[in-house]
Amino acid sequence: QQKTLFKILIIEIVVVVIGFFSNYLEFNPTEAKSKIVSEALLEKQRLFKEKLSDARAAFEKEDFARAYALTDALLKSDEIKEYMPVIDLFALNGDISSARNFWTEAVESYGPALKVKPENLDLLIRTGNAQRQLKNYEIAEKLYDRAISNQSQNWEALHGYYNCLRRYAAFLSDNNPKIADIKFSKSAELADQMLIVANNEKQKQQSMLAKAALYWEWK
Repeated sequence: QQKTLFKILIIEIVVVVIGFFSNYLEFNPTEAKSKIVSEALLEKQRLFKEKLSDARAAFEKEDFARAYALTDALLKSDEIKEYMPVIDLFALNGDISSARNFWTEAVESYGPALKVKPENLDLLIRTGNAQRQLKNYEIAEKLYDRAISNQSQNWEALHGYYNCLRRYAAFLSDNNPKIADIKFSKSAELADQMLIVANNEKQKQQSMLAKAALYWEWK
C-alpha cells in the first residue's frame, strides 16, 4: 500500500509540474506581437537618436551644410511619425538655421519646440533672437519678457532683451520718439541689470559696452 501510495503521489506531482510548465510556456500571439513591435520601435528610436547625434556633431564642428542635410532628412523621414525626440530635432534645426542666418527657417523650427516647451529659457532666448533678426520686434519683446519672467537673473536673457529693445527703439525713433524713449529707458535698465548679474569679466565688459552703445544711439 505504501508503494502504491508513493507511486500515486509521484504521478500527481508530475501532472501538477507538467500543467504548471504548459501554462508557463503557453504561446500568446498578442503578447508576442506586442513584444516584436516594441523592440522594433526601440531600434527605430536608437537609429533616430544616432542620426540626430551625427547632426549635432556636424553642427558643433561648424559643418553647417552637412548638419542641415542630416536634420532635413530626419524631418522628412518616416520615423518622425513615431515617438521620437522631435523637439530636440526641431531645436537643433533652429540652431543650425540661425548659424547660417536663415532666420525665417529658424523661427519655423523653434516654433514647434516652443509649443511643447513654452517656458524653456533657451528656446525663448533663441526664438527671440531669430525674431529680432527678422525685425519682428514686438514678438521678440514678448518672448524675452517671458524669458526674464522665468529667470530675471539670467544674463543671456537680459542681453537678448536689451538688444531687442535697443533696436526696436532705434526703429521707432523717427516716427514715434516718445515710444522710442520708453524703449531706450527700459533698455538702459536692462543694461544695468546685466552688469549686476554678470558672471565673468567678459560679460561685465559686454554690459558696459552695451550701455555705451545704447546712450550713443539714444543721442
